[in-house]
Amino acid sequence: MRRLRELVAVALVGLFARKVRTALLLLGPTIGVAAIIAAVGLTDSAKGDLKRKVAELGTNLIEASAASAFGSQNPVLPSDA
Repeated sequence: MRRLRELVAVALVGLFARKVRTALLLLGPTIGVAAIIAAVGLTDSAKGDLKRKVAELGTNLIEASAASAFGSQNPVLPSDA
C-alpha cells in the first residue's frame, strides 16, 4: 500500500511539473470526442433534412423529362465519320 501511495505521489509531481504537457494531453481526447459528436450530429441533421424534403414531394408524383444524348445534339452515324 505504501508503494502505491509513493507511485501516485510521483505521478502527481510529474503532472504538476509539466502543466502544459498535461493540458495538451487532456485537450487531445476532448477535441477528438467533440469532433465525433459534431460529425454524427451533422450527418443526422442532413439525413433528417433529406427525409423531410422527400416527404414534401409526396408519394403520388412522377416526373419525366427528355434527356439529351451524350455529346452533340446532332447524332453522327459511323458512315458520316
